[in-house]
Amino acid sequence: GMEFCTAYALAPEWGVHTKGRMLQWGSFYDEHGRPFTTQRGLSGRQDAQRALTRGERVFARLDRAPENIRQTMRDAQPNYFLPLDKAGIDPFTTAYPIRMVYEGSVRGTGGLRLVGPDCATTVPGLYAAGDAATRELITGSLSGGGSRNGSWAIA
Repeated sequence: GMEFCTAYALAPEWGVHTKGRMLQWGSFYDEHGRPFTTQRGLSGRQDAQRALTRGERVFARLDRAPENIRQTMRDAQPNYFLPLDKAGIDPFTTAYPIRMVYEGSVRGTGGLRLVGPDCATTVPGLYAAGDAATRELITGSLSGGGSRNGSWAIA
């Protein structure tokens, strides 16, 4: 099995980590500092993505994150914050430029095809589980981090 994805994700302009979940707490701005009328939540990134598609520069600030979860965000996704910290940017108070990163790939769901509830594969006597087994019966050709892979790991 394989995953074929052609998703674009948001990342700091000079970074490669696409931890879009962090941006659910973001406010977005154009290059002149004017805020977008973006809703809170994961769908709120659409204004930023549309502007980026038009070739405009976009900035984000994680100012919608409640104070009591900011350290938890850093602990959960330290690789998102590392390049910002190295640049001396506090992403909760300072807007930083973002870009879209193409995540088109063949990855994630690949593995041995399961043919039975006992984790049997197409090879007699060979059984597979976890990352060795394909997830496509559960996820289709889409995978990625978070909920889908988390659900697979739990299952």
